[in-house]
Amino acid sequence: MTCASCGHDNRAGRRFCVECGAALALACPGCGTPIELGEKFCGACGADLREAGVTPTSLPPPPRVATPPSSARKVVTIVFADLAGSTALHERLDPESVRRFMEGFYQAMRGAIAAHGGTLVKLLGDGVLAAFGIPQVAEDDALRAVHGAAAMQTAFAALAAEQLAALGELGLRVAVNTGEVVVSADDTDVVGDPVNVAARLQQEAGLGEVVIGEATQRLVAAHVTLAPLGRVALKGRAGSVTAWRVTAWRVASLERPASAAAAAFVGREAELARLTAVYDVAAAAPAARLVVLLGSP
Repeated sequence: MTCASCGHDNRAGRRFCVECGAALALACPGCGTPIELGEKFCGACGADLREAGVTPTSLPPPPRVATPPSSARKVVTIVFADLAGSTALHERLDPESVRRFMEGFYQAMRGAIAAHGGTLVKLLGDGVLAAFGIPQVAEDDALRAVHGAAAMQTAFAALAAEQLAALGELGLRVAVNTGEVVVSADDTDVVGDPVNVAARLQQEAGLGEVVIGEATQRLVAAHVTLAPLGRVALKGRAGSVTAWRVTAWRVASLERPASAAAAAFVGREAELARLTAVYDVAAAAPAARLVVLLGSP
């Protein structure tokens, strides 16, 4: 049975083309006359179509086509690191030595990112792009990203100290920025203005420094000591952005004090009032009370 769509020759009794999936026009096996859905005998030669096994009483559903997962919008924190002075490194060292150093560099960056729950998105030559909030968004993504950025600087300093004589003027610049991006379905790529801002902000950092954007600053200011850099004009952007340089941490680890929130509440006065009222009743009785919170992180 020849498919009218692609011309493929299918075996008798097939209802769909095995090559392209198109529905096949059924025909009488005796005389070749086209037959209609539900016919029991051929209208041209009288052949019993039931005995031939070609009488369709109902057509099977079309084959299912899996819908590929789509990309998603998420608020994540981007970490962009760049190795400054790598061009001169290629001039001083032979290719094998440079390759060994870069392998150690990538391994050190991966370890620092993973230790704080981040995801290495891609390696960009002598740069590293990581994201915190992939695959799962968490309340403390920004704080862990800043800690991860500092860990990257620490790991690089240790790596550079081992090969100080050969490396010469080589340093790492790191920037952290938070915002809404589009994340690919397989979590292997992020696209959006926050990524571009992070890439430009790292150019404003000195060697060994971590610079963060305004959105990140709002989320980590209670935990990190910052020095303002003021308004910074970024290459390729019409407007300037506000940036800060990380100087020290007020807490030594990610375990925050019980009284400190990972992120500030914006609004929510009515909701907080309801929670407070339930707590006051439970404390005054005293009696157990149940509160259920529904929503994304």
